[in-house]
Amino acid sequence: MSSKIKVEAIILNTIRWKDTSAISQILTDEFGRVPLVSQGVYLEKKYISPSSLQTLSISKLVVSRGKNMFYLSEVESTNRMDILTKDYKSFLSAHIVIELLQKSLEEGFSIANIYPLTKAYLNSLGKNDAFLLTAAWIFKFMSFMGYRPLICGERLDKYYLNSNGITKTSYDIGEYVIIDKLERDYIEHLLNNRFEDIKKSERGKRMLELAVKYALFNLEINYLNSYESINSWGKYAIN
Repeated sequence: MSSKIKVEAIILNTIRWKDTSAISQILTDEFGRVPLVSQGVYLEKKYISPSSLQTLSISKLVVSRGKNMFYLSEVESTNRMDILTKDYKSFLSAHIVIELLQKSLEEGFSIANIYPLTKAYLNSLGKNDAFLLTAAWIFKFMSFMGYRPLICGERLDKYYLNSNGITKTSYDIGEYVIIDKLERDYIEHLLNNRFEDIKKSERGKRMLELAVKYALFNLEINYLNSYESINSWGKYAIN
């Protein structure tokens, strides 16, 4: 096992392992998405609290690098996302981010800007509509993954959102969604502005729908359970 390394990580999920230990999926800037083993974390006298492995916490860790995974030695600090326990809309939205990261990022392969983007997203939750923030994260994430959507510059009454982006024709290249000029403009706004500068809109649910569809058009993913959870919740809640 290698010498100890200090990393900042976002905890994507944690499962209990062998009664007293845990295995987490974490996102780091340096190493991308990697597995983390926390040995004996559930022992009563263990100096590392299981709460430091709470989903979507941002933690500063001391780890050792093994052959196929990292091993937790120490937690220097943890910033827990309390908003996720208070706002169910943020909770559901953030799980779309988790699912996309886990399904689309190759383990152990770092892509520039994904970590700071996700950290900025988490720190913005609770300050604007969670659906809008998540839609913005998806479009920006897709751009860093190499799928930045083209934006048709012509002023039209309708456009087509497809795997290429926003175009004036469907090009007969597969699935597409017809959008209006306000939706076209707002997608461009989400792409080009920081989370804290995103303008409020009553179209949050629609923007999230379009962002998810754009991701599914391009990634080898057929289904997002987390998005379907939002659709189910939406039957009983006002957006």
